[in-house]
Amino acid sequence: MSNDPEGELEQFLVTLPACIRKEFESGAPSLTQDDLYEWCKVDPATHHRLLEEFQRLLRCIPAKWRKYRARESKANAQLMFPANPSGRPRMDTLAQEAVELKRRGMNSPQIAAELNKTHGKDTTTPAAIPKLIKRFLARTKSSA
Repeated sequence: MSNDPEGELEQFLVTLPACIRKEFESGAPSLTQDDLYEWCKVDPATHHRLLEEFQRLLRCIPAKWRKYRARESKANAQLMFPANPSGRPRMDTLAQEAVELKRRGMNSPQIAAELNKTHGKDTTTPAAIPKLIKRFLARTKSSA
């Protein structure tokens, strides 16, 4: 075993196909279409063996190992738990009805009772009505 882990790692990387070296150094997302084409030609067992050797060598260089682990953790987390682009659905229809009932002169408990009767029990509460109306009016004024 060499006294120079950086040199040993570099010697190992030089022997690899360009696509595998790029994957190991920069991560799979950095591969181009041509790289992916070449990468698919590599035997999975060979790839696994090379990856294990790369990781063994990388563990001898703590700074590079930490950087590699952070990159891989982030990539795997995104695969396992993709970002949720949509939030809770808006209650615009309910808010429009609440605004209309408010214009007819009803107060919050009356509006809540009417909406719960129409849309089902526990749809809303008297305390939620002012917030629902306020947020709806703020959204509709800014988009109008």
